[in-house]
Amino acid sequence: MVHDPRPATEGAERIPGLSLKEPLSLVKFQILQDRLQLSASETLAWLESMHQEVARQLGLPPVAVAFDAEFHGRDLDLIFTLDRQNLPPTRKTP
Repeated sequence: MVHDPRPATEGAERIPGLSLKEPLSLVKFQILQDRLQLSASETLAWLESMHQEVARQLGLPPVAVAFDAEFHGRDLDLIFTLDRQNLPPTRKTP
């Protein structure tokens, strides 16, 4: 694990679905950080860039995309979920 003097919670609020105040989310974040072999701030920056890129590729606002991670032994699944309630309203043509 890489030591980073800055707190890991700094900037996590910009990624929906990532709350480092909850124990389960914090453990998932630490496992992800260990797997990527990055510091906490680098892992957070990487997640934020992935989050922004997924939203950009789908043409959605970043608030409509939530993040989660699942670990199965050595396997890692990054999950980006679309929150349909946060999608912008569609224009209907008559």
